[in-house]
Amino acid sequence: MTFRPLPWLSVVTLISLILLISFGNWQMRRLEWKLNMIENVTARTDVPTRPIDDVLASYTSDDERAYWHVEAEGVFDHDKELHYYRVNVKTGAPGYNIITPLLREGKPPLLVNRGFVPLDQKDPATRQAGQVSGTVKVPGLIYIPGPQGTFVPDNQPAENMWFFYDLKAMRQAAGLPEVLPVILEADKGVGPAAGPEGGQTQLAFKNDHLSYALTWYGLAISLFVIYLIFHYKAGRLTIPWGIPAEH
Repeated sequence: MTFRPLPWLSVVTLISLILLISFGNWQMRRLEWKLNMIENVTARTDVPTRPIDDVLASYTSDDERAYWHVEAEGVFDHDKELHYYRVNVKTGAPGYNIITPLLREGKPPLLVNRGFVPLDQKDPATRQAGQVSGTVKVPGLIYIPGPQGTFVPDNQPAENMWFFYDLKAMRQAAGLPEVLPVILEADKGVGPAAGPEGGQTQLAFKNDHLSYALTWYGLAISLFVIYLIFHYKAGRLTIPWGIPAEH
């Protein structure tokens, strides 16, 4: 076998192969991370509730704290509720998640996502029966707010219209000196039927990393095959058992 590679084409092909394989390897690392996350979320959501302060004291990183099934006790400050524009995770209907400060005696307040209400129930006056009073125990999942998404609109605090969690701005809008650095997303069925519909935590995670990795690896293989075919047809690659290339 003889092989006389074209230098410029070989350099370009080599760089391209390195990039394609690197992208594939990155997707495989993302796949491992996603599978571990799904496993952790499943384990954390399927356990009895624990006091939220115990969980936050036990773990320091956001990844370790997220999605634990916890419980918090306090009094809702309904006058300071925030309206977070979302769609119902069950039906896809547009509406609002009601974020209400939970005031806790001797402890920092906590922002609680009480659940979903339709567009026509944004005004608390339309759902007074659901505005629970007195001390309550709220079970739910710890949610760690992330950064604003690329296509997510800016929040409008002056209009009490929120499109992503911004704990600092939400705390200021609610007139609170401090809040816990997490959101408690209430379980489904918490509170009266007339209140917001809990259980709005998104627990179905998209996982396309393996298909993306195979795509990148497939492109790398295809590129290498095309590289060899080009040299074979150009007479720069001969294979003893192969068919002679046409000139």
